[in-house]
Amino acid sequence: MLHMISFIDPAQTSALGCGNPTERARSLSACYAKGKSGQIFLVPYNSGCHWMLTVVNPAEEVVHFMDPLKRRLTTGEWKTIVDNSIKIYNAQKTKKGRKIVTWKNFAVCYEFY
Repeated sequence: MLHMISFIDPAQTSALGCGNPTERARSLSACYAKGKSGQIFLVPYNSGCHWMLTVVNPAEEVVHFMDPLKRRLTTGEWKTIVDNSIKIYNAQKTKKGRKIVTWKNFAVCYEFY
């Protein structure tokens, strides 16, 4: 399964110390470009408060988002960074992408014993 999934270093994506949003989008798109065809990317993200996981399939332009505290899709800067990273990736591949990237929420369920 290692050829199907790639883990992106959180040092390239988190809100603190990783550059401005444009630099972070470019960094993500470079990771997609280094990956294999059809590969999905696990992108951990820390907004400064807690960790979230974003699963990106740049070829299909689909993003799955998991936030264990909010159970809802993210908005704002992180969504813009991921959307722009996919647009940059498509531009480098000279692929015309969709107008809007599809975001899906993964509900996180916990059982406490």
